[in-house]
Amino acid sequence: MMNDYIQAIQNYLKDHGFEQLAPEAVLFDMDGVLFDSMRLHNESWQATAAVYNLEMLPDEPYTLEGCTSTLMINTLMERTHQRQATAEELETIYTEKRRRFNALPRPQRMPGAAEMLEKVGRDGGQRSLLERLQTAFPNVFRPDLIVSSKDYTQGKPAPDPYLCGLKRTSLQPNQALVVENAPLGVEAAGKAGIFT
Repeated sequence: MMNDYIQAIQNYLKDHGFEQLAPEAVLFDMDGVLFDSMRLHNESWQATAAVYNLEMLPDEPYTLEGCTSTLMINTLMERTHQRQATAEELETIYTEKRRRFNALPRPQRMPGAAEMLEKVGRDGGQRSLLERLQTAFPNVFRPDLIVSSKDYTQGKPAPDPYLCGLKRTSLQPNQALVVENAPLGVEAAGKAGIFT
């Protein structure tokens, strides 16, 4: 296992032209990494799709985990109606999804997340989102460093969320690590040039 990790770092350095990996920050995805929330996202997306008669595949939110609501809705609209959603449809459908998600029980912290964050904090350095993070993991996240979907235009698999994180921390890609669980998030972090 350790040899795999060392080889992965060597491959990363070679592929990106860096001399060393010198992490000063860890960028965390939230859903599926810090909170066990994907089941709730799946449930709320499935129910919302049913309300609007949109054809959604079983567990599709898992396969598109990390994408923006716009990508999710347009994927469903294209499959069902062979077109993109209008701005009004995007707003209406996402409002319903968010309402359903917020009506579900609060997601629990992922097992081991608090211990990992404590170790990272010891060894290194949107309102409801911030409140949830501060409640579950008090005094860990600085509000000025949190990146949400309101901070960029292109969501995962585009690198924008992680490029925004790098910009906020004033770091280069080899000065950060990303902790991700979703294929689209891993792809996004890779495109940003960050070891993931």
